[in-house]
Amino acid sequence: MNQIKMCMQCIYPMACTRNKNTRNNYAIELNKSIHTQEYLLTGDYAQSIATACPGNGLGGAHLPRSQMSNNPVEIENFLFGIGSSDLTKDIPVLNAELKCLPTHDIFTKAPTIVSQSFVSNNTQRPQFK
Repeated sequence: MNQIKMCMQCIYPMACTRNKNTRNNYAIELNKSIHTQEYLLTGDYAQSIATACPGNGLGGAHLPRSQMSNNPVEIENFLFGIGSSDLTKDIPVLNAELKCLPTHDIFTKAPTIVSQSFVSNNTQRPQFK
């Protein structure tokens, strides 16, 4: 009996019986990976057509640097000090071309009611019992 079992293991080695090890499933996974990369690397991914700053009821937003100014690379170079130690060329004066973005609110806030200033009456005494 042991010899038959030993012989069966030699002829039919144990392999994974899951469906993921077939050529077709590998091709499907590869195709899905390629399409995901193409989707993420296109210029339209995660960029809004009408960019706006968050207002009431919204948290912070991820704004692409190209939506916040017309010359984002020059601004970042200036802020990080890139080229500041180059002694052969003078550093040009930075002219930041910022864009004014509108804000979008989810709800409108009611105006804050401010009471009149308190005037104490000094002619009265506290009531002691």
